Amino acid sequence: MAPRMGFEPMRTGRSTGSQGPRVNHSAISAQQINTLNPLCLKSLPNPATVNFSTINWVKFLTHKPNRSAMSPPPTIHIPSNILETIYAGAKELYPRESFLLLRGKKRKNTILINDLVLAPFAIHGEGEVHFNPYMFAGDFSLVGTVHSHPSGDISPSHVDLNYFFGRVLVIVGYPYEGKSCIAAYDSEGETVPIEVTAPVECNDEEFY
Repeated sequence: MAPRMGFEPMRTGRSTGSQGPRVNHSAISAQQINTLNPLCLKSLPNPATVNFSTINWVKFLTHKPNRSAMSPPPTIHIPSNILETIYAGAKELYPRESFLLLRGKKRKNTILINDLVLAPFAIHGEGEVHFNPYMFAGDFSLVGTVHSHPSGDISPSHVDLNYFFGRVLVIVGYPYEGKSCIAAYDSEGETVPIEVTAPVECNDEEFY
């Protein structure tokens, strides 16, 4: 499942039914459209000229950039001893989910993981983890999160992607051994390459 942001910082589109909130499509102005999803507007015509029928509205909200036209995804470099620490924590909490924040640096098309950060007051459950993201506001050294899937399935759930934090989402799966038990994803749920590198040199106080 997923790390959930336990204090429910913000939710949009809440409704009592499965169809979502009702929207008067004909009354939506260009200014309102710009506040809804600015990333989508980069590859769409001027909102004032768009005919927002029901079909066009759905296409607008679900539009994703063409990745082939973008730069390739970054490669995650994770030291072997950091990976071993992630696996050890996941084994200790099994069958509950583990959760850690990843500290690192982005250099060109590479994200270098160099440390792990515990999330204070995180609640580790069977199928979900709750943590407060506001405790890390302004910490730009955090590049993502890692959590475990005790089921062994290392693909992201929709909840994982809805609560995406940072640049990369890393998932480790049971039995938490070897390279086949780890995967990384971007905010769109696309796979990001991982390379396990040489262990980092640091003393226990700095690392743990």
